[in-house]
Order: sequence, then C-alpha cells, then structure tokens
Amino acid sequence: MRAQHLTALLRARGVRIAIDDFGAGASHMRLLAPLSIDFLKIDGAFVRGLPRADSERLFRGIVALARELGIETVAEGVETDEQHERLASAGIDYAQGFREDGAPRLVAPDAEPGGAEAPARSVRAGGGGA
Repeated sequence: MRAQHLTALLRARGVRIAIDDFGAGASHMRLLAPLSIDFLKIDGAFVRGLPRADSERLFRGIVALARELGIETVAEGVETDEQHERLASAGIDYAQGFREDGAPRLVAPDAEPGGAEAPARSVRAGGGGA
C-alpha cells in the first residue's frame, strides 16, 4: 500500500503522523494499524455530546481502540472543565480546544483544569488539522 510506504518514510525522518477528525466523515478504522500513526484526533462532535451516555460510551470505545493500537489520543473542541474531567477519566492523552478567553489550549488531561498548558509542538492547538 502506497500510504504505508509514505508514512514509514516520514516516520523514519522523525515526522509524527495524526489522523484528524476521527469519527467524522471518511475516517476508516481499517487504516489505523497499517499506517502506524502517532495521534488520533477525535472529532469535537463526540466532546460536545458529553455528558450524554451514548457519546461517552462511543468516546471511551475510540480511546480503548487507540490504546490497544498504541496510538495517542487528542480530544478536539474541549472548552469546559466538565469536558476536561470526563475526558481525563476516559483516558484521553491530550485535550485540545479554546479557553473561555479564546486562547488555544493543548493540555494533558492529568493537568489541573485551568493549569499549565503544554506547548503545541506535535499537534496543532485550536481547530483544524494537525
């Protein structure tokens, strides 16, 4: 598969690979393992659906799948402390979104809500692609 070869070349040069907006549109689960990606950015629609039980179950399932494949997870569209806390309990690796003041944030979920934020080096903070 050409995509596998390309991602292998990029990874050999130190590039980290992400699939953006997973769970929306044309994201295909069958591509996760063969492409050897580093990050799975979970679409913000799942985060906005929290705390509904069906959204939380789907979100936890995606996180479990990523963990099983050794892929780090990024939740898009995290804007409230409640979302941050639920995502932390689900085992998400990073929370991405905008704070109430409009500033972008990329935080590890074990950070205190409103606490220190990680620099957005590997995954671009804010909306949009990686």
